[in-house]
Parts: sequence; C-alpha cells; structure tokens
Amino acid sequence: MLTRTTSASILLAGLLLVVGRLFYDLSGAAANPATLNIANDLTSYVLPFYTYVSDSVQAGTFPLWNPYSALGNSMVGNIGIALFQPTNWTIFIFDDVPFAMLISQLLTILISISGAYMYSRHLGLQLPARLLCVVLFGYAATVESFSHTGGATSCWFPAVMYFTHRCFDRPTLANAVVLSAILALCFVGGFANYFFYTCLIVGVFFSTLVICSGQKIGFDGIARRFGLMFVSVIMMTGFIAIQLLPTYELSDLAVRNLNDTMNYASKSWWEEVSASLVFANFLLPNHNYVFGNSSLKVDSGMLYLGGALLLVPFAYRSSAYRSTAIALSASALVILCVTISAGSNTLSFMYDIPVFGSLRMHSRAIVYLEFIVILLAVLGASEIASERAVPENPAGPIAHLFWVLFPSLFTLAVVTAAIIVGRDFLATAGLLCSGLIICYAVASSRISRPDILAWVVVAVVILDVTIHRENRYLIPAFSNVSNAFVEKNVRDYQSRGDHYRMLLVPQKLEDIGPFANSGPMLGVPNIGAYDPFLHARWRNFIRNIAGPEKFDSMVAGSILGLFYGDFTPLLKHLSADDRLLGLASLRYTYSNQGTAVNGQAVPRAYTVHRYIKTDSEEQSLTEIRANIATLHKSVILENADPSFSVDDQLDGHNETEGSAEITRYTPNEVDLSVNVAHPALVVLTDAFYPGWVAYVDGRETTIFRANSLFRAVEVPAGAHSVEFRFRPTSFYWGAAITLLTICFAFVLVARSRRSRKRH
Repeated sequence: MLTRTTSASILLAGLLLVVGRLFYDLSGAAANPATLNIANDLTSYVLPFYTYVSDSVQAGTFPLWNPYSALGNSMVGNIGIALFQPTNWTIFIFDDVPFAMLISQLLTILISISGAYMYSRHLGLQLPARLLCVVLFGYAATVESFSHTGGATSCWFPAVMYFTHRCFDRPTLANAVVLSAILALCFVGGFANYFFYTCLIVGVFFSTLVICSGQKIGFDGIARRFGLMFVSVIMMTGFIAIQLLPTYELSDLAVRNLNDTMNYASKSWWEEVSASLVFANFLLPNHNYVFGNSSLKVDSGMLYLGGALLLVPFAYRSSAYRSTAIALSASALVILCVTISAGSNTLSFMYDIPVFGSLRMHSRAIVYLEFIVILLAVLGASEIASERAVPENPAGPIAHLFWVLFPSLFTLAVVTAAIIVGRDFLATAGLLCSGLIICYAVASSRISRPDILAWVVVAVVILDVTIHRENRYLIPAFSNVSNAFVEKNVRDYQSRGDHYRMLLVPQKLEDIGPFANSGPMLGVPNIGAYDPFLHARWRNFIRNIAGPEKFDSMVAGSILGLFYGDFTPLLKHLSADDRLLGLASLRYTYSNQGTAVNGQAVPRAYTVHRYIKTDSEEQSLTEIRANIATLHKSVILENADPSFSVDDQLDGHNETEGSAEITRYTPNEVDLSVNVAHPALVVLTDAFYPGWVAYVDGRETTIFRANSLFRAVEVPAGAHSVEFRFRPTSFYWGAAITLLTICFAFVLVARSRRSRKRH
C-alpha cells in the first residue's frame, strides 16, 4: 500500500500543478479571445464600472451613485457589480484594474479549490478522490470566471456544501452561523440565478439527509437541525442587508424588476433545453452548448466531464456514502428539472415558485448540475480506492442498480468516443479511462492494491477532463480594451467644457457594450447605458418618444434593450426629435458619420418660473408631448406643490430670467450657484431617485419630480447655493443591520464554543 506521506505528496504536487495551470490559462487568455459576443461582460460591463469605482476611491470618494450612465443610477444597489464581494476588493489595492480583475478571478478559483478540499476531507474521502475533487472544481471555477459575478457566486458552492454537511453532522449554533456567512458571501457575489440554485440545492440536500437519517437522529435531532437551518437563513438575511436593501430599492424602480417575470417567453431559443442536450455538454469534448442551447454551439470542452461520469455509479456501492449520494441525486433531479423547465409544459408549474419566475435563463442551472455530478464522481473515486470496493451484499439492490447503470454509461462513453476519435485522438483518453474502470469492476474483490489503481484511474480521468477543458470565453485581462473612436470623441467632448450629455453610437451592434459604458469608464456623461438595472421611467420616456408600437417592435427581440437597458440604436434613430431628447440634456451625438449637435438641448441645470402639475407618470408623459415647445422655460411637476403660484410670475418676456451654474460635480454630490429675480424652480436633469436630499443655502428642502425623470427644487428670489447630496437610507440601514448581525454572530459563536467546552 502507498504510505500516507507518499499519497499526500502526490496530492500536494497535483494541487500545485492544477493551480499553476489555471493561472496560466487566465494570464494567457489574450491569445484565446472569446468566440462569441455573449461573454463580453468582463470588458463591456464589469471593467468600466470597476474603473469608475477605482478612480473615485483614489480621488477620495466611495461612489454610492454613478452619474455617467444614462441619467445616473445607484451604484451600491447594482448587485451585478458585486462591490461587497471581498474577492473584488482588489480594485482598491491595484491601480491596474484589469490586473486587479485577474487577481480576483484567481481568488475565486482558489476559493472553489479550498472549499472542494475541505468538503472532500470532511467526507473522509481517499486522497485520490480529494485530488479529483479539487481538480474538477478548479476547472469548473475557471470556466465560470468568464462571468465575473458568475464566478464570484458559484465559487462558494463547495464551501456551502461543506458547512451544510457540518450542520447536519454536528448541529451546533457555530456551524449554522458560519453557513449563513458563506451563503451571504455567495449572495453578494452578484449572480442572483446562481445564489437561488445554491439555496435550492442546500434545501433539497439537507432535507434528504435528514429524511434518510430520521430514525437514527430521532424527532429531537430532526427539530434541532431544521431549527438551526432556520437560524442560518435569518442570520444570512442580516449579513446581506447592506446589499439586499439597496438592490431591492433599485430593482423596484428598474427595467428588471424582482416583482415581475423577467424570463424569456416560454419555448424561446434561450430556454429550449432538453435533458439529452444538457448531458451532451458533459460527454462531447469538442463542443459546448452555451446554456445548454443547441443554437449556441462552440468548439470547446467547457463542461466536459468525460470519464468522470463513469465513476458516478460507484458512489452508490458503499453504505458509508449512500445517504450522501442519495441526497446529491435528489438535488441533481431538482436542478435538472429547473434546467429544462421552460421548455417543458409538464414542469411549467415551477414558474409559480416565488422568485423562480423573476430569474431568466434557467438553462444556466446546468452549471450546478455539473457541480453535483462532480461530487458524485469523487464519491465513486473514493470508493474505488477503499478496501470496501465491492458491495458487502453483491445481490443487494445497490449492486443491481450498479449493474444496470454502469454498462449503460460505459456503452454511451464508447459510442461517443468512437464518433469523435476520428477528429481528435485525445478523446481516446476517455476510452482508456473506461477500460481501466471496467477492468476494475469485473475484477476480484481481493485486489491487493486498490490505492494504486485508484491513483491511476484518477490520473487518467484528470487527463481526459483537463485536456478538453478550455474556457474560450475568458476575456483577455491584459489586452488593450481602448477604442480609438471612443477616445477621440471623448476628448472632443471634454474640450467643450460643459456639462451636457453625449451619445456614442457604434458602427456595429457587437460594439454596443463598450460604447454604452464608456461613460463610467472615462468619466463622461454618456446617455447610453449597458446596465440591467436601468430605470424603468427612462425606458418609458423613450417609449413615449418613439411610440409604443415602434419601440416594442425594436426592443422585443433584443436582449440588450429588453434586459440591459441599452437603447443606443433606438436613441440614434430618435435623435431627429431634438426637443424631446434635449430635455435629458443630450447635446452631442458621435457616430461614424460625424458629430451632431442638438441646439435644443437644455443645460444640465437651469431655472424656470412656470410649471404644470400632474398626478401620475402617464399624465406627465402626456403633458410632456403636449407642451414640448415650452418646456425649456417651464416644467412638469408630478405630485408636487410649490409654494408660489404660476399666476404670481411675471409676463412671458421675463420668464427666462435667472441662471443656474454647476460649480461642483462629484459622484455623490452636486453643487449649484443660482441667481433668480423671482421665485423659481431649479431643474437638474439627473435621475430622481430615493436617497437624494437637497439644501438651499444650507437648509434642507423638498426635491420635486420634474418632467417624469429629473429633480427640481424651489428657490426664492436672489442668489443662492443649491446642494444635492446622495444619502441613501436603504444603504445606511442595510449597513447598520449587517454590522449588528456580524457583532451578534461573534457573540453566538463565542457562547457556542464556551458551551461546547463545558460539555
């Protein structure tokens, strides 16, 4: 038998090789650009916002607000940026933001590897199985790192499973608190779908374990375990309050609303996923079907598990892992149903589950099905390495199940390999792995060196999987993401020295993302935006300009317009209506055709003496269209009641008297210098949003909703200073709740440990 030291040395060497290879894959991604535009979020979405945050922090301000996208938006409420995820705090450490993002990607991989090792050790798996667990989860984390929030959320899954199992095996308050903290880190990772799948698996897995062990642990044990899980959920809610409250506030006002169904239409091409297509990702080494969809096939083995699938039946052969294997199988069944739910009438009832219908593209659940299959495979690998390799009762139901499943899997692997071997000789590794395992399965129970055989089998499986695992979606972290057209026109805008808004129009549709988010990237007020939490009122404003039928027809088939609020092509099409878009201070439109200047655009801050009162958004939009010719010297106020009457104002030839100048503009603060001869309203064409407070000469005043979208404050006659400050109560309350929960958690853990020592 191999000594413990020798086995541990092999494990350590394997871990070092895996980490080195994964880092090489990331750092060398520039030589392997993405083959599909579907994975451009690192450079089009994350990089611009992280650059903005990094620049703001270096300037001495933590940006709670983002004034450079569309009409402005809450930065802390945008969970998709994952500012509260510790792995992303590298942007506060390194000046080079792309390098900081690379380091954060590597950290997510290390978290996944660490969690995989801890969980495999907790299960008591043999060392070959631990190495296999670490390698497979390491490569799975690398694949998911193409999406910054996807990787930052899914990387916690092995650790979540580890502490979930600890809560079952050792139901203590300390374990429940730690589990809640890990789930909280999973949430602030920013990918709502993945967090939902994690919680779903935890619920199914834990409940199945309790059911399988009900007679052993008794009623008190069942009650204690479920009680601790309830405590864990409550504690998790407190931990995530700092992100949850601002996000809920933002989502309630955004295009993507948590209260509405945001999935694509049933049986759309995004969601038509079958079980056979799901498993094709695991079996075909030269292809990957993005989100399990046959319309998005690329040459890559991103989800390939190959020979690892043949280890799965061994997970059911031993009583040591039987309950764990059953719980994992139950979780896999649920996740498989989630994956194919939109394309199945039978499973359509799942969209009635709370939250479920608000999450789009449930085909993404294939990633979590992959995680579960990996865990089943490593259980099987451990069983091969143990002395209990053959079932104690060869005629029992587990043995019958094994001899039904195993030949089927083996036959499927042979057929698949025979199909692809002509195109890729490396696929023969799958056949070799199959041969090794089948030889072991038919061998005598008196195999003298099961540990050596297990190392060989695991080595071949790792070779088979890693040789095909290739994330072609890794965005080049060290590549040059600058755009000469964008930079040239931004310099032109900055040379003009005013605060009007601009619009950058790309020549090709695939360039929309980088163009739209050039605002936060370069610190200019670009009215374009590539942001899933764009304000619904801005969308409705554009829809009112274009007309409902035209707008709906142009946006309905576009993922960018429907979910990410990028209306750049539509804005270009509407630019002829200068006055309506001019209300948003859109003055400069840059395209390959040259620079268009909108002479009808109102300044970012201006004064008016007349107003029209309305009671609703619909009425406001109607009045805007009806009074567009005079809205440069009047304003539509919604549910507002200024202290002065319109009848008190002077005749029309004096209505434009007054000035408003922006003297200071930072992410969270705007200062104006105002001078008016008579009582007036000062309009700032930035988004009306909860959390903004205004002061006139140092005294707090009411902010009115102006022209459906903007802010306005009342000022008396004379010279005044007007200050706008972003002080979101949702963020401050959330931060206070999170801080109190952390303190309470430390107290609970300390008391739990003292109590355990006494007993």
